[in-house]
Amino acid sequence: MKGMIIINHIKKFTRNNLPLILSFFTPFIIMACYFAYRNMFPFGNGSILTVDLGQQYVDFFAFYKRTINSLNIHNFFYSFANGYGGEMIGIWSYYLMSPLNLIIAILPKSFMNGSLLLITLLKYGLSGLSFGYMLNKKGFEKNIIITTFSTAYALNGWIIANQLNIIWLDAMIILPIIVLGIDNIINKDKSKLYILSLSIMIIVNYYMAYMVCIFSLLYFITNYAIYYKSKIKHKYQIILKYFGASLISFMLSAWLIIPNILELRTGKASYTVNNFKWKLEYNPIDMLSKLMNGAFNFNQMPSGYPNIFVGSLVLISVLAFFFNHKIKLHFRLLYLFLTFAFLISMCFEPLDLVWHAFQFPIWYPYRFSFIFCFLVTYLGAIGFSNLPNKIDNKITIKIAIMLIIILLTVGIKINNFTFLSPMKYVVSVLLIAIMFVIVIISRINNSKLYIISIFIITCCDMGINAFNSLNSISYVNNSDYSSYNKILNEQINKISKDDKSFYRINKNFYRTQDDPMELGFNSGSIFSSTMNKNNANFNSNIGNPNNTGSINYSNGTLVTDSLLNFKYYLSFNDNYKKYPMIQKSANRYDILDNRKSKNDFNIKRNNLSLPLIFGVNNIIKNITSTTNPIDYQNNIVKQISASNKNVFNVDNNYKVKFKNIYNTPSLSQSILKKIDPLKSASVEINYHYRNQYIPYIVLPSNLSPNICSVFIDGEKITSPKNFQNSLVYSLPKKDGTIDINFKRQSIFTNNFGIYNMNYKKFKYDISKIKHQNIIFNNKDMISSNVDLNKNGSLLTSIPYSDGWHVKIDNKEHDKSKWLGEFISVKHIKRGKHHIELYYYPRGVNLGIIITILTIIFISIKSIINEKDNKKD
Repeated sequence: MKGMIIINHIKKFTRNNLPLILSFFTPFIIMACYFAYRNMFPFGNGSILTVDLGQQYVDFFAFYKRTINSLNIHNFFYSFANGYGGEMIGIWSYYLMSPLNLIIAILPKSFMNGSLLLITLLKYGLSGLSFGYMLNKKGFEKNIIITTFSTAYALNGWIIANQLNIIWLDAMIILPIIVLGIDNIINKDKSKLYILSLSIMIIVNYYMAYMVCIFSLLYFITNYAIYYKSKIKHKYQIILKYFGASLISFMLSAWLIIPNILELRTGKASYTVNNFKWKLEYNPIDMLSKLMNGAFNFNQMPSGYPNIFVGSLVLISVLAFFFNHKIKLHFRLLYLFLTFAFLISMCFEPLDLVWHAFQFPIWYPYRFSFIFCFLVTYLGAIGFSNLPNKIDNKITIKIAIMLIIILLTVGIKINNFTFLSPMKYVVSVLLIAIMFVIVIISRINNSKLYIISIFIITCCDMGINAFNSLNSISYVNNSDYSSYNKILNEQINKISKDDKSFYRINKNFYRTQDDPMELGFNSGSIFSSTMNKNNANFNSNIGNPNNTGSINYSNGTLVTDSLLNFKYYLSFNDNYKKYPMIQKSANRYDILDNRKSKNDFNIKRNNLSLPLIFGVNNIIKNITSTTNPIDYQNNIVKQISASNKNVFNVDNNYKVKFKNIYNTPSLSQSILKKIDPLKSASVEINYHYRNQYIPYIVLPSNLSPNICSVFIDGEKITSPKNFQNSLVYSLPKKDGTIDINFKRQSIFTNNFGIYNMNYKKFKYDISKIKHQNIIFNNKDMISSNVDLNKNGSLLTSIPYSDGWHVKIDNKEHDKSKWLGEFISVKHIKRGKHHIELYYYPRGVNLGIIITILTIIFISIKSIINEKDNKKD
């Protein structure tokens, strides 16, 4: 009996909410079918990993799982796996705060790709459910049309193109609820839903929340103007309530957002653009091409037009909205202005920058176009629901003319759009034509058959777009991802089993620059949008690759290895057939000998590595940055060893052969030109190896791979395609040859040079520095004992942050910045001292206090309101 009651309740709930249930499952099933077709795990050996999801996010998710499962609270604040060590609140608030990520923590690590696929499917489904819920609450008729428009929204061009940016997709789910919250403020004088939804949005992803907040303001202004006379009674109070609710939302999220803002000041926020050009970024007419089905390929990721595909039904319906005189003119005009503002924003550089927080996006342009997709889908739903019950010739002709203009414009220029093939264009024309006919006929005979037909065609339209768009992208195999992590973890465990001290590990291979985050070891690489700018500057100074979002300690020297506590070096023997996921870093001939090892992986120990904290018997001063990383490293060794002599010296004892190049007396600071522009040209350099000296070469950015190819003993060096700073490469410890093959007519060599490191002198200089025992107390505190022969300084390889605090002999002590990157402590008196460093991020206490006070304020206000309501 009880079972029957439950079954009847389920049947009743399903019957009453069928459009909403279908709004969730329709996009979920469509994308599940596509993933199964692509054999993505668990449907096969494929995976959903591609581009940033495979090269960055998955490693952070592995870090997330390790942190949650181990309940390591410290990892929420700081991790030495983040580059040389870095703050983590920024990474958590940008990458890891989606509630759906708990699926990753619950499911086993071996199911990581299955977890990510399930989360992606849920975000598609929840986007549809959220939009359907909004339409339902706004009074749209409860039928399958709600599901149809929800499916169009949940599978729009933006979410398909940015599926790999899984961290952004929550914005698609929360946006319709925020819009409902604004409606409640305007129409019902209630702000709870808006406060709750906006707070969640800010906590889940502050970056997308920034864009949503801009739209929130625009939507509020538009609807305030629409309902100013008809529905809004307390006109000024509503404005105050909206801005007050927005402020409360920020204050509720203050526990996370305030320390994050302070952290961003040294990271991403430091790249804010102050000067921009007042120009159109492309011909706005070209934007029409993105309304076509499947108008996307891989080349649209780094740069391209905004992804605004919404399907044939929405395109027809939104035109119906603007041409339908049944809808009030001021309503249509205000939304036309809002739509036009989006269109201009998606092609006019200053407005584009405003939406992106005054920073040009690195890949994935026009990231706010999902809001445009929401807007036109919402207006399309209004337009469709307000179509007359009979054919209106004026509306029909106007829509037809606009569709023909759009299709003809794209068709004439189709050769300009590499992402749009003739077949995709034909499919788009057919789908739009069929949908147009059915929509018009449905107004004569409003039968369920036509409504179902519209739903089926929309599903086909959105499914074909997903198929055509995503088929142009390749994905990582699940087995390759899993086997790489297993192999690397085995090597890391071999080291950690025998050495419990603090150290960093370098290697000559990688799957991604976030390998340390994936497996939890200390290194010197990171790929993160929140990376501290000082990391990039330091890597540039020492001759290692870097850009605004990543550093990679791939071009170290014996000097930087010691300075940065790289105690172990893990090498790979180039067996790429066995390990296809492995990518090669620069060769480290200074560590490895010239003989090939029989093992796939080898571990080398560096006995000259300095500890994380060490004392020096002299006062440390700032070292001026230079474009020559060898000069910079010379100055570092001089300073910490109190020596006046260089450990690196220029080696001019080499012979040069020019092939089709005008001779020059020197290879440094010279312009090398081809004699015959039509023939190949190269420079051959033969250098001589000296015993007890380690050879290195400095390659300036003028010798990057897009300008020339550089070979060492016939093997092409591994380097980024475009690097902005000079890079250091070690040379084989034997007589060798360097070949530079030209790709251009002339090359400026800048500070190119060959150097010899005096290993004996370096070993002696390093031996002057006393090694201290470093103790980590539950990862919250680092302590050490130092003994200085005279007044000196304390140096570390811990990146500087205001969150670090220093105690010397149990007393707080000021800290300084060393090398523009690391913590140092000056003016320490001679003798023995106990040093303690502990980390606690700036702004956390302030943020928590603000959030708690806000909760108390809201609670008191709710109690007072309840009492007032009871009195009434």
